[in-house]
Amino acid sequence: MNTEQAFRRFGPQFVVEQRHRYGKRPPENRMLSYDLAVLDEYEPWRIWLDEQLDLLPQTTAEAFATNLWRDQNFWPDVIELAAGAALRRRGFAVEFERRWGNLTPDWTVVGEDATPVALVEVLTHSPQQGTSAKIKAWHALVERLKQIPVPVVSTVAGDPSRPLDTPDARTAKRIAQDLRR
Repeated sequence: MNTEQAFRRFGPQFVVEQRHRYGKRPPENRMLSYDLAVLDEYEPWRIWLDEQLDLLPQTTAEAFATNLWRDQNFWPDVIELAAGAALRRRGFAVEFERRWGNLTPDWTVVGEDATPVALVEVLTHSPQQGTSAKIKAWHALVERLKQIPVPVVSTVAGDPSRPLDTPDARTAKRIAQDLRR
């Protein structure tokens, strides 16, 4: 019987490190993936990510793990891993970023003789320049509102012909202060 614990990149030690590194920051200043990185309810996600990375070559998995939790990488990388998992679940043998001349598709589906059967490129549309900053700004407002010890409902209205202006940190702080009163 093997009593050795399997190595987990995103196991308890990772959670402790993330909490130590980012937990002291106000919630509005943390990466958007912070909750997924540390909350117990998302442990199945972290286990799944570990399992997917275990299927990659070690150096590739290490590089992938290093960049995974950054806001700009998290969802595209998770979707890329999910595509590989879906292909494997359907019974296909796949290789991650196998070089074919000048191409390095995300996944290469290979036959029994290791010849390529299909090349799979996972397309995730990145938001336009500045969109991530806007998402983070709205997230910052929500995090400030969550600190109010009573239920709060805030309706935001603006010019219906254009998107709402993103609240800057000062505005978010002022809104939260006004709602506390």
